[in-house]
Amino acid sequence: MNVHQVSIVFTSRSADGDQPARSVRRSGQIAEGADGFYLLFQDTVEEAGTVDYSIKFGNREALIRRKGALPLRQPLALGVSMGGSYQSPFGTLPTEAVARRIEADWDAAKGQGRATLSYELTMQQEPAGNFEMIFSFSRLRR
Repeated sequence: MNVHQVSIVFTSRSADGDQPARSVRRSGQIAEGADGFYLLFQDTVEEAGTVDYSIKFGNREALIRRKGALPLRQPLALGVSMGGSYQSPFGTLPTEAVARRIEADWDAAKGQGRATLSYELTMQQEPAGNFEMIFSFSRLRR
């Protein structure tokens, strides 16, 4: 597995418009695998603390894993409802998500890529909203 140090611009927003978009720049890694790639980086969840993201991008599917404050495991597949879990301060909550858009591209020769995840999320069988995560990343020069 080839691993590259990258600079990541990460934008997350509610597609419903009920929360302001958030855009941050982070350092992280791209790990190339046989069936896709992993984007690994650290972020801060407001009022909760530091989290480690590991997002796997494959063919028409993705997996969002967040460790640390408020752990999350959410698989995504285009047009298919997928079960996951969210660890809240009140216990583990079941989640379901249907991906509307999964696009990911990493050009190792150029050292740059982009990815977009757009999905509808429910938590405990209640609608939680429509969300979009947009990433652009480029290899750091040595």
